[in-house]
Amino acid sequence: MVCNSCGGEKFTLEPFHYWWDERRFDGVRCRACELVSLSPMPSDADLAKLYDGDYFARGLHGLDQLRQSYEQWADAAMEVSRRFLLDELLPRRPGARSVFEIGAAMGHFLESARREGLAVSGLEISPAAVTRAREKFGLELACGNIEAFDPGPWAGRWDLVYAGDLFEHLRDPAGVLGKVETLLSPGGLFFIRIPSTLNLLSTRLAAPLLRASGRSRRLPDPPYHLYEYTPATIGRLFARHFARVEIRQEAMAPERLNLKGGSPAYLAKRALQVVNAPLTRLTGRWGDRLTVCGRKAG
Repeated sequence: MVCNSCGGEKFTLEPFHYWWDERRFDGVRCRACELVSLSPMPSDADLAKLYDGDYFARGLHGLDQLRQSYEQWADAAMEVSRRFLLDELLPRRPGARSVFEIGAAMGHFLESARREGLAVSGLEISPAAVTRAREKFGLELACGNIEAFDPGPWAGRWDLVYAGDLFEHLRDPAGVLGKVETLLSPGGLFFIRIPSTLNLLSTRLAAPLLRASGRSRRLPDPPYHLYEYTPATIGRLFARHFARVEIRQEAMAPERLNLKGGSPAYLAKRALQVVNAPLTRLTGRWGDRLTVCGRKAG
């Protein structure tokens, strides 16, 4: 195994794991740069199985608690998508005329951008989501994995590239950053949002206790997250490809946390989030949501 960020070959076992498809996937930390990943990494066949046609229909993203499907949630969040575009993205790239989304799902964000007059396109791994984007919005998304995508035909074409909750799912994030750099126009922006559970106070307290006891916590989901990032590890990855990198931390409100069945560990996490959330707003640290913006030279 080789670290995707620094090429290191020595790893420390982390106190969490997944059990899926009769196999165990352990969390491991690179001793050189501290990037946390899975060992073994899921294969192409595993990823195809994980992101099959039922992916958006299952109880993901905590939507099972709200008794909503992904599509219902995204429909209700269209105005949020528009405000994100107008308040966060476009002010950072004045004069932007085009946006490309990686992991476009059913196309809600791209539809918001198109209504604002931008040229849009995107890539989505789920065939069912690509079909729904065409039916719902008339969007013709490319279907496939960004890691196998050839950016050459669209080199330098896009002023903004966006990926929400995608980078934790990639096997080769460093390689994808190289592809995005190719897609962007000079001075273009790559903007991502990712979870950062390892950055939370609750995780920082629980992990040493689990290590000391020799225990490993089995996480309840399939191994969707191939990497777990902190501001430092994602910052190092971005700095290799972009002239300027901004990172902002936020903490999810306690009532929005997915309790994953209400286990004692998740109930304790919610209790600590009551303290964590205001501390993050005050200090800009210990957030479980990271917004990362990389600007291409030019």
